[in-house]
Formats: sequence, structure tokens, C-alpha cells
Amino acid sequence: MTDNPKRIRLAVFTLLFGCASVAFGHHLEVYGIRPNLGLTAAIVCTLFDGPDFGAVLGLLCGFVEGAYQSSSVGSLAVSRTLVCFGVGAMDNQMYRHTFGMACAVTAVGSFAAEMLYFLSSPQGSALAFLGRAAGSAGLNVVAALLLFPLVRRLVRRRESIIASMAQ
Repeated sequence: MTDNPKRIRLAVFTLLFGCASVAFGHHLEVYGIRPNLGLTAAIVCTLFDGPDFGAVLGLLCGFVEGAYQSSSVGSLAVSRTLVCFGVGAMDNQMYRHTFGMACAVTAVGSFAAEMLYFLSSPQGSALAFLGRAAGSAGLNVVAALLLFPLVRRLVRRRESIIASMAQ
């Protein structure tokens, strides 16, 4: 029950970056490939919580992305939900709060989400989609380097307040 404020902050963070990705993602394009800030925020936020809330963040990310960009909202929502649930299921405090692991999990999670989306809703050439998914995963790693300290600060601020109240 004490995690509710943290979870609300993480959900708002994911929602804001999902909307920013949809609204301004075309300005972040590099060689025709754009990062998915909403998915990156959901994956990074999931590192600081468990699989259940990770699935909620993935579903939120999929709905936001699908509402603006695609007619296949269900495929986007399911792919993002499964990936964030998987990231949250790797519940080990030792690796969750490091930059390296955040980057690795973001790369693998982003690529897996795009491949799951392609499997459920194929479009065009598989090889071209594979290249775009790999490029997007690479850009998401760069975004994770920027988002990870923000999320860690959101989570730790609440933990430090609780610790000071307990003393």
C-alpha cells in the first residue's frame, strides 16, 4: 500500500514520455528511425517495480502508442505488456539499479516488443522491419541513459522521505 505514490509517479512518467514520443518523435528521427520514448520509459520504470505493475505500464504504453499511431491497438498493447511483465519478472535488486543493466534490458526489451508486434500484426518486408526494430532499440538505449537517472531520482526521493520519517 505504501508503494502507491511511487507507482502513480512512475505511471505519470511513462504516460508523459509516451505522449511526448508520439507527439515529437518525428523530430528525434535519425536516418528514418525514431526512438520510442514511451516504451523506454515503461521498461526503465519497470526495473524499479515488479512484474504486475510492469504489465500495467506496458499496457499503458501500448494504448498511448496505439491510440495515436496505429489501427492495431491490441497488438501494440499486448506486445508492450508482455515485455514489461518479463522485465519486471527478473526481480533481483542487485542488477536492477545499474546503468549497464538498464541499457541491456532496454535494448533486448525494445527489440522483443517490436518483434512481438510484428508477429501479431505483420507489415511489409520482414527484413526492413527487423532493421528498423534494431535501430529503434539502439536509439532506445541512448534514451534509457537519459531516463534512468530521472526514474531513479523519482523512486529514491520517496524512499529517503520514508526512511527519515522512520527515524
